[in-house]
Amino acid sequence: MKIGVAIILYNPELNSISKIFEYTPEFDEIYFFDNTEINTKNFDFIKEHEPRSKYITFQKNLGIAKSLNFLAKKAIEDKLDALVNNGPGFELEFKLFKIIFILHQRVLLFQ
Repeated sequence: MKIGVAIILYNPELNSISKIFEYTPEFDEIYFFDNTEINTKNFDFIKEHEPRSKYITFQKNLGIAKSLNFLAKKAIEDKLDALVNNGPGFELEFKLFKIIFILHQRVLLFQ
């Protein structure tokens, strides 16, 4: 089971991005969609700390819905089974996906 994470940014503090890196080793794909309008150092910071990540920006705020739709299409292209979002409740959602992943692995063992 391939699981990715969709992270939407808008004028983030670098320490907020750093907190996300605690979870990224668990994912097969890491997508950052930056809605910040001006050029920032987000790309350099992200690539330095998580080189596997895919960073996307149009240097304008497309909003959360369009950003998530864009990343969902990207996840489908990349043949992911699930995509977790970093919105409210992210830590709980992440833990639930981890449980589902473990259960999925056990089911495969018995087949």
